[in-house]
Amino acid sequence: MHLIKIAFTRPRGKMMNPILLSLPIISALIGWLTNWVAIRMLFRPARPVRILGIRIQGLIPARQKEMAQKFGEVIEKNFFSHEDLSNILENLDLRGQFTRKIDSIINGKIQTSSTLLSVIRKIPVIRAPFELFIKGIKQTIRDSVIKDIELTSGEIISQIKGNIKIKEIVKQRIESFEVDYLEEVVLRLSKRELKAIEYLGGVLGFIIGWVQLGLISII
Repeated sequence: MHLIKIAFTRPRGKMMNPILLSLPIISALIGWLTNWVAIRMLFRPARPVRILGIRIQGLIPARQKEMAQKFGEVIEKNFFSHEDLSNILENLDLRGQFTRKIDSIINGKIQTSSTLLSVIRKIPVIRAPFELFIKGIKQTIRDSVIKDIELTSGEIISQIKGNIKIKEIVKQRIESFEVDYLEEVVLRLSKRELKAIEYLGGVLGFIIGWVQLGLISII
């Protein structure tokens, strides 16, 4: 309050120049505008331009390739590595899935097979040995398929490790993003925080304006 009183009065009771009184408002506008421009310059201009011989380009467009490289490295190292992919593949219930599929195929073939097999399954004396025979065939096929899967799963995982380069996939994806899309995503996710930064610039500018006004009054 004392600072405000000083700002509005001068020695011998004379009122301060109204132009000087607008200093806090002007400072607030400058602070807000400065932060607003700074936020926009994260993305704009998308292509480099020269102003008075100075090359100007938005931070993200200028560093998009470097950022893509770093993001790829971070994601592969800390979030989703080849080891994680291998663990997912190894934990898949391939045995159970193939077992169910084999049983389904064999049962379907039997049901749609010749009338003789249908008749055999209805004869009590023959039915039990026949079902046992079919069960043996299923087990033999299952064992053979599962054995091949187990033998080749390690090779499949090795090929996946060699062919799927997570870092490169992430890098290429980020590099392919248009600046407009990146800007839209960032602004949508951080709209509230970025607005707060803009307003904070205005508030700080307003405070600085009052400090300057007080110093001018004292001087």
